[in-house]
Amino acid sequence: MKSYSAKISFHKSFTQTQTSQKEIQKNILYFLQTLLMVMYNDLPIYKSCYQLLITTTRLSKKLPQSYRYNVGQHLHNSLVELVITVFKANSFRGQRKEYLAHAREQIELVKLLIRLCKDLGGIPFVEYVNIQPLIENISKQMHGWQKSS
Repeated sequence: MKSYSAKISFHKSFTQTQTSQKEIQKNILYFLQTLLMVMYNDLPIYKSCYQLLITTTRLSKKLPQSYRYNVGQHLHNSLVELVITVFKANSFRGQRKEYLAHAREQIELVKLLIRLCKDLGGIPFVEYVNIQPLIENISKQMHGWQKSS
């Protein structure tokens, strides 16, 4: 009788050890995924998008009032959506291609709106020239990220 109960207790402890190891592995995986999601703000593309958002927000204050509330607000909303999409592309790896495709659409819309602001005289040419390398940098990073996914 003793050997039978010893086998049962050994089996229980062995099963608990396996469960504990699986839980530990699951917790480690969750921790690593969380760590990757937290590190989105260290991505160069995120930093560039955020810098573009700050720059255009400052410039939109200089837009004529007639452009500020339609074109300027649309530009701001598009850039906020771009930043959020970059975060999602980093966080949700299974849907990364869809998010990156959406982000590429957003950056093209941003290019169009910034050019419109320049052509309407809302943004000085010098500021437009200063923004272009930032936009091109984001486009190149986006293309590279999309290619590697």
